[in-house]
Amino acid sequence: FAGCHNLTKVNISSNIKIIEDSAFAGCTSLTYLDLPKVKEIGEYSFANCTSLSEVIFHKGFTYVGSASFKNCTNLKDVTLPLGTQTISYSAFEGCKALRHIDFPSTLVFLKSASFKDTGLVHIIVPPSVTHEEQSVFLNCKNLEEAEYHGKVIEGFTFANCTNLKKQRKEDKGMEHFRQILNRLPPSI
Repeated sequence: FAGCHNLTKVNISSNIKIIEDSAFAGCTSLTYLDLPKVKEIGEYSFANCTSLSEVIFHKGFTYVGSASFKNCTNLKDVTLPLGTQTISYSAFEGCKALRHIDFPSTLVFLKSASFKDTGLVHIIVPPSVTHEEQSVFLNCKNLEEAEYHGKVIEGFTFANCTNLKKQRKEDKGMEHFRQILNRLPPSI
């Protein structure tokens, strides 16, 4: 279905467990997704679906693939269900309207640039996050508040988040957290 510009709605059968790579990429008129029994979304599955504003994930979902929602510029809110473990590389990069995401307490992996250039305003990263890579929230210029309870904060995680006013890291690593917040990549 990739590139079907007139496709506005998709009914995903309860028999579908995996959305394969690039399956609906570039479906610019697609506005709504309900993924009843889907467990995994492959790379670029819904990338550049610029009209997509709502996605509903259900119990049993575990994996958001690389760039799967990249440049879905109208996607506003995302709630990932309990059981989600991985948000892969650039998964939501460029989702400018994305203001809010609920991270489940089962989330373990946040890969590089997974929320780069989004419109997020407030985030709470749960303590279950033990693997976080660089630049996860790079260039999130609307981000005002970050509560980080994960185990590791890598370089450039919050670089160029110019409106970040309040941050909280619960443990003795707070000074390291502040240093990472203030580091900017050599070129953006």
